[in-house]
Amino acid sequence: MSSPAQGFKKLHVEVLRRDADQAEMVSPQWRVTLATTSEKPVGAPSPTLTLLGALAACTLSGIRRGAQAGGLHIDDAKVVVDATRAPTPEPHFQDVKVHITVFSPEAKERLTPMLEALKSNGTVTNTLKQATDLTLTYEIVSTAKSSAT
Repeated sequence: MSSPAQGFKKLHVEVLRRDADQAEMVSPQWRVTLATTSEKPVGAPSPTLTLLGALAACTLSGIRRGAQAGGLHIDDAKVVVDATRAPTPEPHFQDVKVHITVFSPEAKERLTPMLEALKSNGTVTNTLKQATDLTLTYEIVSTAKSSAT
């Protein structure tokens, strides 16, 4: 593996075939089972769902990093990804819609810049944006305790 250009980070993944329907992504720290078929995967997500799951996890990672950098308190967050997959002979995502729900006591004005930044941050997000129509929307659910007057 060649050394990366300055500022670039090399990534490496190994996936081993376990049987006709499953593979295992491995590293010294973890193991993840993956389905190798989109037809009725059992016990693991298909490659297509794995990619959408990676997009959701990338989005959650961006929320974590943004909250830490901005000193924001996030109680919880949920990411829902919906995609339209075009059929064979050249299957691909026609569009991908990401909807984020953030539960926080923070004022919406403090959270909005961090959530807007998610539209252009994240390796998986930016890679998919170059390949398909990707939209990201969000809502903020206040968990602030209201003071009784």
